[in-house]
Amino acid sequence: MRLYLELYEKVPKSGRTLNIGGFMRFPLQTIDDAKPLLDSLSSFYDLSCYDIKIHYCYHDEGKSCKIEKYEY
Repeated sequence: MRLYLELYEKVPKSGRTLNIGGFMRFPLQTIDDAKPLLDSLSSFYDLSCYDIKIHYCYHDEGKSCKIEKYEY
């Protein structure tokens, strides 16, 4: 299994925007690595503008991935 921290930029559901929503993915060794990484990223990004998720990737094992919301 591979493990990733993913940030999905929130796009307003109402109103016009040119924003198509950004996406960032960071590999993790363990789930415990997510908080320190987010602490570092918060120096550069307003994390309230992102949906934060943990991606459990099982493609190497021939299985489906699992994505869960991460509360920061």
